[in-house]
Amino acid sequence: MWCCRFVSGQNGQYSLVMKRCDHLPLSDANPGKIREALDVLRAMRGAAPDVAADQGQRFFETGRFNKMVSAAGEARSPRILRAKTRVGAVRVQMLRYQVVRQLDSFMSNRSNDFKETVLRSTVDDAVRHQLLTINRAGAWFSREPINMASGPHKGEKQGLKPNHSRRYRARVAAFRGFLKTEIGRVLNRVIMQKRPAHVVLEKLDFRAPGLSLWLNRILARSGRVVIRSKMKDFEERYGITFSEVNPAYSSQTCSECGFVSKANRKTQSDFSYRSCGHEIHADVNAARNLDSGRSAFDRRARLTKAQSLEATIRRHLERITTRDRVIPAAVLSSPYYRASKAAAEVLLTKKLQPPDPQDLGADVSAG
Repeated sequence: MWCCRFVSGQNGQYSLVMKRCDHLPLSDANPGKIREALDVLRAMRGAAPDVAADQGQRFFETGRFNKMVSAAGEARSPRILRAKTRVGAVRVQMLRYQVVRQLDSFMSNRSNDFKETVLRSTVDDAVRHQLLTINRAGAWFSREPINMASGPHKGEKQGLKPNHSRRYRARVAAFRGFLKTEIGRVLNRVIMQKRPAHVVLEKLDFRAPGLSLWLNRILARSGRVVIRSKMKDFEERYGITFSEVNPAYSSQTCSECGFVSKANRKTQSDFSYRSCGHEIHADVNAARNLDSGRSAFDRRARLTKAQSLEATIRRHLERITTRDRVIPAAVLSSPYYRASKAAAEVLLTKKLQPPDPQDLGADVSAG
């Protein structure tokens, strides 16, 4: 209905002026209501300077404006008591919100002016950095030391923790909220479209090489918690069960013949398996490998990547030898198979298919 605004006056002084900020239709109001509305407006205009002066004192004492003043704090302020006698306790709170917003806007503009002045000045770089740090922290009247560390690691050396920063906590909360929203949206869509009775989830850590240590840590912890919480919600509401399995080498193993190799995976989504020539989409192939009936090992067990690879290779070789088939030399020449104990055992007990002369010549020339 109205707002407070600082207006520049003579000699660089600023005065607080009340301004209308929107249209108030009074054509249908009777004269008595119009008089009451104007009386409230005049009272608000008269009480605004007291509220602004009280906030100014708090700013100089604490370095911050405070729109949520306690009852005890109001009782100790003669200006607030004087404003209450003019507009009442409820309207003082409304008035304080408006005044603080205008004061924050005013100080933000002055902060920008100070920054431009410092950048245009001829002071040395060290002093300029100190002034800009004070200005950015809004610590113009603070006597406490300010951390000027340029990164989280330097701050930790000074005994500071990231959680001590309000801005850091706010960004972490916003990032976690984004994760929760996006993961929930995707899972809701999958459940509504596919309507599964059981869901198998990969035990992923969500870490990415291009992200920082702190962001990877937040992503790993928050991602797992959000997914598990959402799946438990589906289980309680719809009876959909879920399990988490080890995803090791599920994307590099052929779901048809069991051959595992890095070369199987051409791109993120395209697969062409060298052993049997089978082609399939990456996600479909990995999902089939995660199935308990097709997996080379118990994916719910706690196995290392090396143990998972060894079990996958052993299962593939067993599938070939139990069918009384020879093992192609190209399979055993794969990097995974050359370092495998299971493949070494097969070399001693089973007959192998002779290598192709072209492959042999290529190996000799390359060596």
